[in-house]
Amino acid sequence: MKKLFQRLGLIGLIVIVLLAAVQGLRTTALRQVNVHQNNIPTILLHGAGGTILSLGPMALRFNPYHIATVAMKITVDRDQTIHYQQYRPLRNNPEIIVILKNKYDAEAGTKALTKIMQHLYTKNHVRQVNFVGHSMGGGIMLTYLLHVTKNTPTVHKFVSLATPYMGFDANEGPNNPRYQAMLKSRKNLPRTLQVFNLVGNVKHRGNDTQVSTRSAAGLRKIVAGQIDRYIYHEFPGNFLTASHFMIHENPQVDVLIARFLWS
Repeated sequence: MKKLFQRLGLIGLIVIVLLAAVQGLRTTALRQVNVHQNNIPTILLHGAGGTILSLGPMALRFNPYHIATVAMKITVDRDQTIHYQQYRPLRNNPEIIVILKNKYDAEAGTKALTKIMQHLYTKNHVRQVNFVGHSMGGGIMLTYLLHVTKNTPTVHKFVSLATPYMGFDANEGPNNPRYQAMLKSRKNLPRTLQVFNLVGNVKHRGNDTQVSTRSAAGLRKIVAGQIDRYIYHEFPGNFLTASHFMIHENPQVDVLIARFLWS
């Protein structure tokens, strides 16, 4: 029994050391980021099955370094009832975290995002926003961009993180019905839009354990010749740094996103 506790203690110590090392890397990385402060809110939307713990920690990590500030949380119930919780004014690179209770329904997510954009325009007088979407969240955001309605804020910058535009597994490819529908609507994209498309490449295997780099890179054909700027970036690494469910915890990814949005 004594040896068991000793082993558990050693494992606990190793975990603490690793967490401290990661935090040290994050601190060093974010301290080197210089940003311009503006009043354009950045909306963050999780992927399928996501929660506040998906992109929430990333949003909060920017705060201590005066990069950005979480200003609002929006929760969408399964019946499309939307709850707005505003913590502070929409100033100084404000962030808005969106949580979908119907977390596997992309169509419902797109409808909710449209309502949110209309609310921000009419109630908060927001005229421009940025988007950050992980996986299904990125797909929801692009679908919204392809069918923008009147009286909504203009989307200035869009960060797509690990989004499978060409689909998954057996359904992956240029003939995927959802992908083909996006291609048909590509001319509706805002001409001033800037896009940063980022996906992990675990051990150079061409995927992030869930999404292939080929599927993520399919976004290029959708936006080509339709927007102001497009950047594609494959992030090489291991399971802890570049996999689908860990890439948004990577300090270097924090830096890439912060520089694209606010530098």
